[in-house]
Amino acid sequence: MRARFSGAAFLLVLAIGSAVTSTAAAFGPRMTLAGLRSGSWARSYDDRLEHRVPLRFAGIVTWFAITCKLIGDCPVYEGVEVSEQPFNLVIRGGNGWLFYRDEVRVTMEGAQANIAAIANVVEYLKAAHVHVVVVLVPSKARVVPDLLPSPLTPATRAVYPAARAELEARGVLVVDIEPAMRALGSDAYLPKDTHWTAIGARAAAEATAPYVRTILDTLAVPRVPIDVKPAPITIQANLAGLLAEPATESFTTFQFAAPTGGAATATEEPAVAVVGTSYSHENWGFQPSLAHAIGAPVLNAVTGGQGFWPPMVAYLIDHAGRLNPIVVWEVPERHLEVIPVPSDLYQLLDDTTPPSVAISTPPPTTTYVASSGMVQLQGVASDKGMGVREVRWSTNGGASGTAAGTVNWSASNVPIVVGDTVVTVTAVDGAGRRSSATLTVRYIPSGRAQ
Repeated sequence: MRARFSGAAFLLVLAIGSAVTSTAAAFGPRMTLAGLRSGSWARSYDDRLEHRVPLRFAGIVTWFAITCKLIGDCPVYEGVEVSEQPFNLVIRGGNGWLFYRDEVRVTMEGAQANIAAIANVVEYLKAAHVHVVVVLVPSKARVVPDLLPSPLTPATRAVYPAARAELEARGVLVVDIEPAMRALGSDAYLPKDTHWTAIGARAAAEATAPYVRTILDTLAVPRVPIDVKPAPITIQANLAGLLAEPATESFTTFQFAAPTGGAATATEEPAVAVVGTSYSHENWGFQPSLAHAIGAPVLNAVTGGQGFWPPMVAYLIDHAGRLNPIVVWEVPERHLEVIPVPSDLYQLLDDTTPPSVAISTPPPTTTYVASSGMVQLQGVASDKGMGVREVRWSTNGGASGTAAGTVNWSASNVPIVVGDTVVTVTAVDGAGRRSSATLTVRYIPSGRAQ
């Protein structure tokens, strides 16, 4: 039987939930049409709601109650279906420690779909010449099992090593950070929050760094000193919030000492990107710690509170045509079963259509007659999958170059010879697929007979 609410209690719940939602809007970023189209506004809003809005978790609890009361359908939070009340998301452990319920329920049987999909994404990125390093984050319950009210089942204990072994068997480079986290013990995670501490995040970064440095050496990426600095921080503990027992966690995190995070300029695209969940949020310092350990700037492509799939899908879409050479993909063990593989991921993986490209200027006639030994080209290109990475041009006279732009591209001062020159324009997408368009240009200098 579903929980009963009195009229007064329901009105109180409604008021609190509405107030929290209104507060979120006040904290949110300015909405723009471009942001709505690209999804950046929604992701920025989610980030602020996840980490900066007071009473966020009390708001989650109240909205769970409202939904269950009004429509008889209890929502899903971070992949876990809430049955009669939201408090069953959390398990109470020893010494006041709290754990997510899904930490003690994940099994290899339930994780198979995600493991297979992770391997498919890695293979997809390999085809685009991207090196992927998967950081499998052990659950809090695995790192401090003595604080659980009861031992993990053998099936759950087997998940981390078995998942790592299966991914490696599928050709995925997986970093085993469990020994580093276990060595820290209770210093690795926050007692009343689901996330690791900054010390735990730094240990994970240092365990990951040797793998990334090896790839950087292979790609001949220059190294630069990346300085970090300690910074005190206080957060609202999310597990305590889900129990309607507000609590804070105060600790020292790590931040970049320089505003550009070690890049030459604020707009420089790093060779390395971290694609991850809220574990990679700036609160914990994983990105600065990794950049410091590898001696190279790191892009942070994080989407908090939604599992490990939304950030990867968002990264593939937002960075279509300009993927970073190295992607460090942070995947929490506890999400392997409860987070479903999104349908739009399959659309990306199943796309085998090459890009399209067209020359619009000069007009696409059979033969274009030029008035000089140089021709200016313009056109368009598109790709339904990972986007257009670059547009190149070449001539049968041996000249070649890269056009400016991708979706709308242009090529200036393309040299042509006397007589007929065949100019070929080729669009290359993020997975290396390509297609071409050609134009024949005829040039007869003034005064010369044709």
